[in-house]
Order: sequence, then C-alpha cells, then structure tokens
Amino acid sequence: MLPAAGETYDVLRAVSMVAIGLLFFTIGLYFMLTNDLLFLNSPQQLLTTGLQFAIPLVLFFVVRYYRKRQGLPIDAAFKEIPPE
Repeated sequence: MLPAAGETYDVLRAVSMVAIGLLFFTIGLYFMLTNDLLFLNSPQQLLTTGLQFAIPLVLFFVVRYYRKRQGLPIDAAFKEIPPE
C-alpha cells in the first residue's frame, strides 16, 4: 500500500530528523573517544557506557518474553492510539 501525499512528507521529515540526530551523536562520540578531558576513552568508562545501553535493551526483551508467556503481550500497547 502506498502512503498518501501528506504521509510521504511526514516520513521524509522523520527520516531527515533521525539522520541529523545520528550525525550529531556520531560527532559527539568522536569527540568523547578522542578527547581525554571527556573521560570516555578508558576501558572502564567504555564498559559502563556500553552497559547503560545493553542492560535496558536486554531487560526489555526478557520482560516482553515473560509477559507474552503470561498472556499479556506488550506489543498490544502500541497497536491502538489511546483516547485523549
């Protein structure tokens, strides 16, 4: 199914915003890894930063699997727009 004319513009705008954000964070990561004053180039800090992203991601999938086995799919929360 092809998107309507207005939806195409919204998708393009969203992709552009994500690309700009990715560029921003890539530049920031480069400076953090190369500048000693930002303290992200030691092995301990790299491990800590990596775990700050990995632990919540793993936890989400574990809880999702656990709730799905109980009959409460988490994905159902995103299927319907809540009323205002």
